[in-house]
Amino acid sequence: MNSSFKKLVNIAGWTVFGIATIVYFFSVERTGSLWDCGEFITGAHKLQVVHPPGAALFLLVGRMFAMVGNIFSDDPANIAFAVNMLSGICSAFAAMFICWVTIMMGKMAIVGEDEELTSGQEIALLGSGVIAGLATAFSTSIWFSAVEGEVYAMSTFFTALTLWAVIKWYNLPDKPDSDRWLVFAIYSAGLSIGVHLLSILTFPALALFYYFKKYKNHTLLGMAGASAIGVVMIVALQTLIITGIPHLWTAFELMTVNSFGLPFHSGVVPTVLLVGSLLTLPLLYIHGKIKSLTPIYIALGALALTIFYYLSYGGGPSSGITISGFAKLAILVGTLSIGATYALDKYRYLAQLVLVSMTLVVISFSTVGVIVIRANANTPINMNAPSDPMRLLPYLNREQYGERSLFNGPNFDLPREAITTEVENRYGRVEGKDKYVITDRKITQKIKSRYKTIFPRMQDGSQSRPQLYRIWMDTWGAKGSPSIMDNIQFTFRYQIGWMYWRYFMWNFGGRQNGDQGFYSWDTTDGNWQSGLSFIDNSRLYNQSDEPSRLANNKAEELTIKRLTHANPTMRAKFDDIK
Repeated sequence: MNSSFKKLVNIAGWTVFGIATIVYFFSVERTGSLWDCGEFITGAHKLQVVHPPGAALFLLVGRMFAMVGNIFSDDPANIAFAVNMLSGICSAFAAMFICWVTIMMGKMAIVGEDEELTSGQEIALLGSGVIAGLATAFSTSIWFSAVEGEVYAMSTFFTALTLWAVIKWYNLPDKPDSDRWLVFAIYSAGLSIGVHLLSILTFPALALFYYFKKYKNHTLLGMAGASAIGVVMIVALQTLIITGIPHLWTAFELMTVNSFGLPFHSGVVPTVLLVGSLLTLPLLYIHGKIKSLTPIYIALGALALTIFYYLSYGGGPSSGITISGFAKLAILVGTLSIGATYALDKYRYLAQLVLVSMTLVVISFSTVGVIVIRANANTPINMNAPSDPMRLLPYLNREQYGERSLFNGPNFDLPREAITTEVENRYGRVEGKDKYVITDRKITQKIKSRYKTIFPRMQDGSQSRPQLYRIWMDTWGAKGSPSIMDNIQFTFRYQIGWMYWRYFMWNFGGRQNGDQGFYSWDTTDGNWQSGLSFIDNSRLYNQSDEPSRLANNKAEELTIKRLTHANPTMRAKFDDIK
């Protein structure tokens, strides 16, 4: 890519950013919107603790925007406008990154990575990038999130930033210094944990790009393996960092406070030391600063697993660990230690890349500390009061929302005898006590195996949902448990056909009106609409016979104008119909 074309690419991206920012500035909500926006705006203004899992980074950045709004006026509406504008700027940046990604991937598709473009190809690529960026900026979902103080716009920004960094890395020569962009992409995804978990879903794509670049012979099996590794990365991030570190802190806190009589929050010191050691010591070994890592791994692994055993058994004096238990631990930790040492020897550079990336993710995850600090300040909004690790862990795990099985679970018509309960103690602080005591219990419903089905998609038996399930199954008034085929039919008819595909077409086709719509057989509310009569007539109804409530709907007018503005013939035809 020559220097003049690079400048044009930068100009195209920043042009998209500028157009989107201007439009968002004039269309962004001037005060608080409905649903969670008021909570997030207030939380950002005073750095308060919002609902789980907290969105700590969003609140930190939102606080800076709220300060700017406060500088210009004491009117609280201006503070809300400033936080709303944060979403607009994030969405404009996301559109800019999509513009650049489109140009880079378009170049790879047309001439490959090394060939030069003709002037015509450059113009086509620049045009496609601008169109893609503006289409991103003004699609229904992006625009909706860009004008309100919620986390989704910033989450979209981090998703686009992660994707752009990966594509940029892919286009660079295969040299070690190019890998900094890969590390940056992972760091970007790590930062997004403090906003929303959406960006970590880019990991399968990241793994695929790594596979395509590092391996010359591409097979379906290889692509499937790379995608699986990306999924494993998501699970590992969730297990080892998002949940694992708070879990470890909880265990250390019980030990230091309850067993050793140290002050509250003293468990954070051994937690930082252990996590830091697990990341730093392998790097020292790779660079020859430590001759053997196996004994250290065994010691640290035994310590970590002993702590988890301790926590699992309620933190009692014996902690439930027998000689047999220690023997199993020793075999497990020893095997893992030898395997880790071998991997560090054989794959030194890759191991260093992974360890540095994990270190940056841990650093990015540290924004969660803001939640604990502000919860201890007892702010007016202090959801769940996660002021110590005992309360932080269920807060980050979003336990109050419950769980739902995706692959093997119940249907909506469970009999009472199918449900059992599992009780788990919860520790907390009580005034006048110098240690953690049992203050609550987590009661989890367990379903007996014989009442479970594969691929359950109709699980909620509360309110009137069973009747709604049966309506969508065309079995209204019938009895009996849904079969696997019923669940599959519901998936394609409701979840994909009505919810996903309709949502997709709202963004890239058009909306019939501004209504939500609840049933696919109601052709007057909430459907997607293309603006092309021969399509909409066959899907919905004769467009020329529609009542004024539909014909004069502003949402439909915007859709038609967007599709016919550049085509006078279509515009005239639409005006004739109107």
